[in-house]
Amino acid sequence: MSDRVYGVKSGFKNLLLRSLGKKRILFASHEVTSKCMCRCKTCPIWRMKETHEPDLKTEKMIIDRFKEAGVVVAVFTGGEPLLRKDIPEILKYSYDSGFVTSVVTNGYLLKNRAKEFYKHVDRICVSLDSANPQVHDKIRGIKIFDRAVEGIKSAVDLGAYVIINCVISKYNVDHVEDVLYLGEKLGVSGVLFDPVQASFFGGDFSHIAFNEKEYKALKEKIQLLSDLKKQGHKVMNTTRYLNFLLEPEKFENVKCDTFGIKVKWDGKAYPAVCNYGFEQPGFLKNGISLENHSINEIIEREDVKKAIEMMRNCRRCNISCIWEPILSLGSLTGFIEMGKDTSKSGYWIANAPNDGFRWLDPLVDYIFARNNKKKQIE
Repeated sequence: MSDRVYGVKSGFKNLLLRSLGKKRILFASHEVTSKCMCRCKTCPIWRMKETHEPDLKTEKMIIDRFKEAGVVVAVFTGGEPLLRKDIPEILKYSYDSGFVTSVVTNGYLLKNRAKEFYKHVDRICVSLDSANPQVHDKIRGIKIFDRAVEGIKSAVDLGAYVIINCVISKYNVDHVEDVLYLGEKLGVSGVLFDPVQASFFGGDFSHIAFNEKEYKALKEKIQLLSDLKKQGHKVMNTTRYLNFLLEPEKFENVKCDTFGIKVKWDGKAYPAVCNYGFEQPGFLKNGISLENHSINEIIEREDVKKAIEMMRNCRRCNISCIWEPILSLGSLTGFIEMGKDTSKSGYWIANAPNDGFRWLDPLVDYIFARNNKKKQIE
């Protein structure tokens, strides 16, 4: 089965099964290591006392489990994935398995390593939180800005599909649009913005998140990004998600849900992906081994169904990786709006998405973006 057929078939099949009440997964996020050279103020992973990293055999087992479940998009994160010597082999195995394959990196090692794997990923996502070197390095906890920018330049020059992910916090909210302008200058395909969460999978970041009084400053920047998107700038968030941040009261009837699964470096799956779930009594807090269970078996378990039902009544976060797919794929209205959004951005003409890229993967991006990238490389 060709890559295109696998992606489109799996995407439609799982969306259909979901419409019939079955829990099916479209997106998988996998932390291939807990090791990282950064000391980011927005991340809890580096604070772990011990570091963990599955061996290559386990990595391939996890990817095989994704295939069994009909996963369409596989995102490889960390820690810092490029610290693994075998990351090119892991990414190639995922890519050859038919997934839309992404790797998320802080960019520190990207300049030297991009050439090893860029042909076997559909996109490289680089974390960049400020166009000001001092501010970015303060957020990341090490001197990294120059290396991240050089890494982006190198990957773009190779012909890779590169995007920037920017976490909006108190540190950068006053000039966050400059990251967009810098990204466009560097030639990236787009910039994705994500508000910092007060709680992030066990980490407390309330000191850099926005309380009710400070949320006005965030809204002003989201409105600016929405306006810039309408002007044709490469803001990759969907219009529906930006509206959700601006006027959450208009989306009160939209329930939280899960379209993805998180697999940590211990090889255990967390099917109920919720920032605040770990704080709730009775919530599924422990991961489930993929070595002994398939993903579809896991998501049909009663304790998993209970955790997902608990999520449906939670509106405490607005993180894009959870709410973008809910808003775009969770209803016919959202799906139609997403289609209008991408057609306005010139997607169908340019064969390269300017927004909403992650949630179009099962139906569109698989056909166009990968083929377009292959032609550029050839």
